[in-house]
Amino acid sequence: VTISGNCIGTDATGDTAIPNNHYGINLFQNAANVVIGGNSTQERNIISGNDEVGIYLNDSSVDSIIGNYIGVNVDGVVALGNGGTGIYVSSDSSVSDIGGVTSGARNVVSGNGASGINLQLGTSGVSVRGNYVGLGADGVTDLGNTEYGVFTQGDNTIGGTMAGARN
Repeated sequence: VTISGNCIGTDATGDTAIPNNHYGINLFQNAANVVIGGNSTQERNIISGNDEVGIYLNDSSVDSIIGNYIGVNVDGVVALGNGGTGIYVSSDSSVSDIGGVTSGARNVVSGNGASGINLQLGTSGVSVRGNYVGLGADGVTDLGNTEYGVFTQGDNTIGGTMAGARN
């Protein structure tokens, strides 16, 4: 399953919130082998303005969440936050990569009403690399999340020593 090129929680231009009542994307009960986004601008999802969580993984397995704008507008420099967390991974879910070391894989996860990225107790093996968390797509504009940038309780990798891995 690939979810790419969508405006979820916004109008078609990606500039105005049209919130879903709960989640932008909710992967539930054994969704597997999922890719959300992609390395090109055309594959990017704008997942912003939703009443609760932007991406909610519940009992699911995701390969990657890459190249998305979560909590910001289509230009990535104006907050259009989700009411809750940008990306929420429950303890019964897994995701291999959130972001990556290339600029195309970078997620912008900013302006959300709770944490940018929340990896619950029991998650492990998640690699969170190369994202702008709390910043705009320009890497400068302050668009902080209300709570934590990245919150993790499991055995996960945040950043790294490889070029481009720093969040």
